[in-house]
Amino acid sequence: MRRMGKWLKPRLYLKIIENTMLAVSMVLIPFYMQESPTVWIPGWLLVITAVLSGFLNLFLVKYD
Repeated sequence: MRRMGKWLKPRLYLKIIENTMLAVSMVLIPFYMQESPTVWIPGWLLVITAVLSGFLNLFLVKYD
């Protein structure tokens, strides 16, 4: 196995942030889809959290 540089190692804090943002957007989707919502969630909040989560996963989190 080839040793990789320090910059290629996974960044744990970025993975935690990415997974948390994705979890928040997935938990809030059912509240957004209700006909008479108990909690009002703006749709742009779901889109922003999902897009930022995807951006972190694609460009900033490096896997071995």
